[in-house]
Amino acid sequence: MDRKPDSSQTYHFHIHWSEKERLDWERFDTRAEATRRALELALPGEMFSIQEFSATCPLCGPKTA
Repeated sequence: MDRKPDSSQTYHFHIHWSEKERLDWERFDTRAEATRRALELALPGEMFSIQEFSATCPLCGPKTA
């Protein structure tokens, strides 16, 4: 389930393909968007998970204003 945004944290999502070490570069605002895109891109039998991140995202890094 997607988290409701609040003033202290913002969350986003990345696709993690099972055969790859790194997260997919594309960033999504909701789990549903990430899942929809992964299903569009997945090859037959390809597995993935959707990873949720906040400011500690290893790909995006901390957000600064």
